[in-house]
Amino acid sequence: MTLVYELIFLVLIPASLFDLWQYRVPNALCFAALVISLIGHLDRISAAGISFWLAGIIIPFSVSFIFYVCHVFGASDSKLISVIGAFLGFRAALRILVYSIFVGAIMALFKMIWRKNMFRRFR
Repeated sequence: MTLVYELIFLVLIPASLFDLWQYRVPNALCFAALVISLIGHLDRISAAGISFWLAGIIIPFSVSFIFYVCHVFGASDSKLISVIGAFLGFRAALRILVYSIFVGAIMALFKMIWRKNMFRRFR
């Protein structure tokens, strides 16, 4: 399981840097991560790994796409939560999605306080 976390880390670090500097995450990075996770699932749990892999991609993406449509998330966030789901499964990805929403809300609150525009935003 440690290798899985290391692979996710190796995907999320460059994705975070791309997102910070270019406001996008390359599709090639996400696609490569999905292929690597599929190979890992096939190696570990054979053909049953495909359904686990697909559920890990589709369910978190569907939930995060709702946030994308409501302009809470960006498209990169939806892609990356799908990559996490492909590696760890949909239950872990949904739990991480809830944590990321909570942390993002706290960060947004601090950002509004720092820029002194919190009351203006809630009018």
